[in-house]
Amino acid sequence: MPFKVEVSNLHKSFNGFKVIEKLSFNVEQGEFLCLVGPSRCGKTTLLRIILGLETPDSGKILVDGKPVNLEKHRIGYVPQDPTLLPWLSVYDNIALGLRIRGFPREEIKKQVEELMRLIKIEGFRDYYPHQLSGGMKAYVSIARALAINPDIILMDEPFVNLDAQTRNLLQAELIKLHEYAAKTIIFVTHNIEEAVFLADRILVLTKRPARIKRNISMDMPRPRNRYSEEFIKIRESIEELIKEEFEVEFKA
Repeated sequence: MPFKVEVSNLHKSFNGFKVIEKLSFNVEQGEFLCLVGPSRCGKTTLLRIILGLETPDSGKILVDGKPVNLEKHRIGYVPQDPTLLPWLSVYDNIALGLRIRGFPREEIKKQVEELMRLIKIEGFRDYYPHQLSGGMKAYVSIARALAINPDIILMDEPFVNLDAQTRNLLQAELIKLHEYAAKTIIFVTHNIEEAVFLADRILVLTKRPARIKRNISMDMPRPRNRYSEEFIKIRESIEELIKEEFEVEFKA
């Protein structure tokens, strides 16, 4: 069985500046992988390459052992800002991807209503984005990504603009969704605590150009206690790894 995602010797530059260099890693089917690292180290660029929005200078990305093909591989994407269409209701925003793909109306209705029940937002069906809180917009953005029944979900700091209480609530709900749907998730974050809470595995990246600094398997059972000795120890060890990268950059 091939890995769900294989990234092999990836290189990417912009205007002569190296952003990603010699980057290689694999992701298992159903794995929740978090990417952390210094700001502007190439995490978002990597997601854009997987999505096909950027082309690498060299190297390759395979999904199920084959080159990425968005017509064959269903890849959901949750951006940092929800980017909901303001003239569409919650229901219609979630249904958008299915309509674009030509799904029958009854199938769209069944899929969207099931998702709204699962994520507990059915009471907001007819609301418009300007009527929603930041947390509710994030819920809708996640539902929209799940609606196409993706093989892989890419998440680019989807909770970064939320208050701590809402962020913690959404993290817990995301874990429930992951356990229910068993999707492969690649999640970018600057929040180390968030990564330790969510991930099956954490890749710590170096400063730009991004390479793998540390590969950390998370063997902690869920639900995870943010105040446990083990949790704090892992969080602090990752913070120290990233601090080292800041110090290298500062000295350079």
